[in-house]
Order: sequence, then structure tokens, then C-alpha cells
Amino acid sequence: MGYANEYGQIVIPCIYAFAKPFVNGEAEVAFRAKEYLDVDEHKRVESDEWFTIDRKGNRVD
Repeated sequence: MGYANEYGQIVIPCIYAFAKPFVNGEAEVAFRAKEYLDVDEHKRVESDEWFTIDRKGNRVD
């Protein structure tokens, strides 16, 4: 996963296994993540490697 702007231009390349939406200029991403359905059929994503990036893709934590 990666990020594109409102014009469809890629601003952060598709290098992540999973990427959450931006909130207050930051987003949580992971290079390795596991996606599954829990017992109630809700989609879940787990990773031990979450970290935060800014809108330019720079790691901030």
C-alpha cells in the first residue's frame, strides 16, 4: 500500500503491507502485516512492526 493525492499522483510509493489513513498529518504503516477475519467476521490487521510516517513518507517515531 501507498498514498496518492487528490489528483491520483503517487506521493508515497506502494511499499507497505498495510497503511492506515492519515490523521493530523500522520499515518501508521507496517512492512509486514497479517489480515484476517475474527470470530464475528470483522476484518482485522495485526503487526508487531507498526510505525508512524508524515505526509512526505518520513518516519516520525
